[in-house]
Amino acid sequence: MTKLTLCAIIVLGLTGCFRAADLGQLRREIERELPDIQYERQIEMSFGPMSVGFARLVTFFVPPSWRVRGMLSEIHAVKVGVYTARHTPSRQDLGVPPRIQELLTRKNWEVAIKVREGREVAWLLYRIRGQTVDQMHLVVLSDADLILVRFEGHLERLITRALQYPRDLETGGFAGWQEPHDLETSHFASWQGQWDRGHRELLEWQPEGLVAQYNKVDGLYLGWRPQIPFNDFSRLVQYGELGRGLGSDYWHYQLGAEWLAVERNRGPYAARLGAELHDLTDTQDHWLLSTEENSLDAVLFRRDFRDYYRRTGFSAYAVQGLGTDLSLTVRYTQDDFASLENSVQWALLGRLSRNRFRPNPAIDEERYKSLRAELRWDSRDSRHSPRRGWFVNGFGERAGETWGGDREFARYILDVRRYQPVSQGSRLDLRLRLGRATGSVPRQYHFNLGGFSSLRGYSFKEFSGDRMALFNAEHWMQGERVNVGFFADAGSAWLADEADLDLQVSGGLGLHRDYFRLYIARPVSNQRRDLDVSLRFSRAF
Repeated sequence: MTKLTLCAIIVLGLTGCFRAADLGQLRREIERELPDIQYERQIEMSFGPMSVGFARLVTFFVPPSWRVRGMLSEIHAVKVGVYTARHTPSRQDLGVPPRIQELLTRKNWEVAIKVREGREVAWLLYRIRGQTVDQMHLVVLSDADLILVRFEGHLERLITRALQYPRDLETGGFAGWQEPHDLETSHFASWQGQWDRGHRELLEWQPEGLVAQYNKVDGLYLGWRPQIPFNDFSRLVQYGELGRGLGSDYWHYQLGAEWLAVERNRGPYAARLGAELHDLTDTQDHWLLSTEENSLDAVLFRRDFRDYYRRTGFSAYAVQGLGTDLSLTVRYTQDDFASLENSVQWALLGRLSRNRFRPNPAIDEERYKSLRAELRWDSRDSRHSPRRGWFVNGFGERAGETWGGDREFARYILDVRRYQPVSQGSRLDLRLRLGRATGSVPRQYHFNLGGFSSLRGYSFKEFSGDRMALFNAEHWMQGERVNVGFFADAGSAWLADEADLDLQVSGGLGLHRDYFRLYIARPVSNQRRDLDVSLRFSRAF
């Protein structure tokens, strides 16, 4: 396999440029309601944030397209499906199939526009999440074709930009560089997507299809997430993934099922019961950066900002909705932990980079049985790129004692975030993260701070212990071509028996354009250190 082929597989997996399986499910539902029409798939593609970002990058070199850059900035993902009818149907009615109308109602979709011309009909649907139009769906149905297009992102701002676009053409302005006022969405309040707030959507567990990742222990990981439709009669959904790390040379899998304990029309108060089996490569560093960004850093620059271990076992859990933004999850787990070693040193730009993958640390290889609880409140206007709202997540775990296992310990983590618009084109992001562990805490569960997304300006994971306190603040201001931000970090990680808390403080400047962020950080509590410069593909938190 050539380097170019390897890189292409990874980039396609990260961007989501593969078959959009949920559109295929919708197409099958339409065929079920219209049995005399059978559609053949021509195109089913999904374009993720990196693909949309690449499209924005292309428009930079084409001046006539600059006016659409701002519109593309509000789109996070696009899924497209084009199908051709195998024969001309005899039916005359091309109304909304009842089954599709039922599904849309359950998922809190509303019809914004309906257009009919001859034997062709089109619907534009939208869904509200919090105070944001986060998804739109275009359905075009005719005798000969079926076209499905789905948009995800800050779509109320996209609508505002689209309405502004004709005026910009007349005045010669650049809509792409303007930050429109928030679209008034209070009149959409009764249509908020209450069912799927705060946890994964039952019908959309994760993007189905090929999964491609790259890290220092697995090397190139290739996996597959099958499409398993929700069963309305049994109220059961199944999910899973099967893959193999070409470097670690072992099979990963996860297989699970969830049962909806009450009718979905209970909305924010629905309950779910589930269980799953797994054998996978895991990490405690999900909060530092996403898998997609970490894979890009690894495959391009030979930088992996995560530490890994192998986790094999099972869990059983219950999820209870407590309101529009609030949910509670209780989970029993049994896992066998094993250490993993680095298996690769390759990177696409390896000859240009002096970096080498950090050795993956050894862990305590034991069996743990524990009970976990997680309470989450999420009122953000977007999960991927929030501009306003709260995110509060409280996590607690107790292992051993009556549950058994090889050791007893407890750990607690509190993560509080606030995203607050300050003025037009200005935003303040705040995060407080606290951690405490007691008992015989395994090495893989110690808290680590320093570097990426924590104490910028210090060495990566420079501070470690069974206690943690971290505060981050970022103030971003929109510029004509580049957004400018200032940030401050304060905190530390320490052991419980240490007498004094050695608080570390750092600050710096950030530059942001499209999907690229440049951070320049300097420790305040240690002036002898050099400036730390880092390039990122996503926001810090």
